[in-house]
Amino acid sequence: AVAMAVLLMTVANRLLRGRGFFTDFQYDSLGKFMVGLALIWTYFRICDFLTAWYGHIPSEWRLQESRTVAFPVLVGLMALGCSAAPIFGNLFPRNRKRRWALCTISILVLVGILCQRYLDTVPTFAPKYGMEPLLPTGPAVIVFFGITAMFVLTFLIGARYFPIMSWWGT
Repeated sequence: AVAMAVLLMTVANRLLRGRGFFTDFQYDSLGKFMVGLALIWTYFRICDFLTAWYGHIPSEWRLQESRTVAFPVLVGLMALGCSAAPIFGNLFPRNRKRRWALCTISILVLVGILCQRYLDTVPTFAPKYGMEPLLPTGPAVIVFFGITAMFVLTFLIGARYFPIMSWWGT
């Protein structure tokens, strides 16, 4: 959510021609918040792995192995996007205040979260079902992009007529 907020803030700032709604302070604060959330995410992923390793329950261990052995590229993208990029990219205050750097980190976070959702779903259901039900179909992709476009259009129309930030708070 923080990564998406950074991207939407940047788009809104560009559309409003930089009227000063979002300053470096907001970007810096969101960068710090992103570091905290990435540390929490890393802690939970390490605990998830250590619980399966320490217990050596065969079904849980097979599930962990099916994630890491079958999809090593996605595991790497997940670790880069959800842990390494937000932590090490936002450590320096100069990077947190540069909008393009924070947007790049946000895109990496979204890619990492997408990989995490895929890895949490597919290895769990793939042994029981085939891969065909898990792959998106053409109409599903069209519906997804249509709903996304509808959300963006609704947000932009609302931002045109209603302030997206209270005037008294600026």
